[in-house]
Amino acid sequence: MGYPLEAEFKGKWRIHIGPFVLVYTFDSTSNTLTFLIFEHYTRAYDMDIAYA
Repeated sequence: MGYPLEAEFKGKWRIHIGPFVLVYTFDSTSNTLTFLIFEHYTRAYDMDIAYA
């Protein structure tokens, strides 16, 4: 579920929930889902804001 990201976000996935974006990683070997950010779409892809 979700879409893979590219460039500096490689290895991460995203899903839109209304005007927000949930960015996450999934480790299939340990079956672990890690939520990284839940941010408004205008800020979700800004590395300085979203990951501060």
